[in-house]
Amino acid sequence: MALDNQDNNSTMKVVVALTGREDSAVAAFLLKKQGYQVIGLSMVVTNEDIVDNKDFLPKCHILDLDKVKAFCEKIKIPFYATDAKARFENDVLDKLVSNKLTARANASCFNCTQMRMHILYQKMKALKADYISTGHYCKVYKNINSDEYFIHSNNDVKSDQSLLLAGMDQDILKHLMLPLGELRQEEVTKISKNFNLLADKSIEQAGFCFKVKEATEKLLISKIPKSMLKAGQIINKQSEVVQGDHKGMAFHYLTEKEFEMENSGTLEKNIEIVDYNFSNGQIFAGSKKFLTFKGTQIVSLMIGKGLDKRRPLTCYIKFQYSNSFVKANLLFKNNQTAYLDFAEEVYPLIKGENIVIYDSNSRNSKIIGYAQVGTRGEFKAIDRVEFFKNKSNNVEEENKNDQNVSLFKF
Repeated sequence: MALDNQDNNSTMKVVVALTGREDSAVAAFLLKKQGYQVIGLSMVVTNEDIVDNKDFLPKCHILDLDKVKAFCEKIKIPFYATDAKARFENDVLDKLVSNKLTARANASCFNCTQMRMHILYQKMKALKADYISTGHYCKVYKNINSDEYFIHSNNDVKSDQSLLLAGMDQDILKHLMLPLGELRQEEVTKISKNFNLLADKSIEQAGFCFKVKEATEKLLISKIPKSMLKAGQIINKQSEVVQGDHKGMAFHYLTEKEFEMENSGTLEKNIEIVDYNFSNGQIFAGSKKFLTFKGTQIVSLMIGKGLDKRRPLTCYIKFQYSNSFVKANLLFKNNQTAYLDFAEEVYPLIKGENIVIYDSNSRNSKIIGYAQVGTRGEFKAIDRVEFFKNKSNNVEEENKNDQNVSLFKF
């Protein structure tokens, strides 16, 4: 994408989501250089008092709204801000708390991205613009034959963010422009510095937002009644030995390795939280094998048109906790469900986790599906003919036995 000045001869308007960080700033800058009429839009989703430490704020939290406004003035584009706190509370925080209470995977970044893209699309229509844009490192292409739009991965594995845009509505993808699709994060940082775009670097966090316990503790205390926190014991799943007591199930999460306990004895090495018993408040700790699986049922499956669902499909899966692809066979079932048979064991695999299905594991891979993890484990295919034949034989044998029993007198 060229950086030379171009005459502003385009009538096309693009609303760009701005967070005050260099990714979105460079996206707006590049579109402006291409001659589009760019409109900057910031979404204020939460207050800083949601956490005790600012380092645990969501990655998209706007640190300084005035700085975003100054950036827009610098590149001469109009700036708007919208208050989305109520929607963030409903679409992201409430769902996060629900997942914590039921030991399901953290889907906060997926839910937040969905929310932001819908708000951006609504503002595009309100401002009578033609397109929307973000600073995500991925691409969107149209399939001429099926008239569908698909997200494709960035060429650089480390920079790729295609995972987050999986499952977007076709109306949104149709109007979406992604200027950073061919760039690496290092290149974007260089552009930001060279042109002094007044942008901050992204908040450094391990994995997704709200992943660590310290990022959710204040939120959980404010939203969950004490009666639902459910204190109890932490038990070793292998030895059934009580390791200690915990203050509440919601304060912990699956895969947690360093967890605080009361009345604790000697903690065994290489164990993590692997399971919950909601009826009595017990948390189970054990080795990673309890969260390692060769296959899983998937639910709420969204899949592209034109795929032959009559036979298994070889595909590649990405999970939210890893940039690596996992090869799998996808076996379609009914009611938006399917089964994934992985080529290798997967860790960690958590119920409710969002997974993204790609057509390949190479550069520019296309997202062809999106789903959630259901029941985990290996499944065995059933020969229905043999099954009913055996069942019929068993019924006949039982009838014979019943007749024989009736001949005896007591």
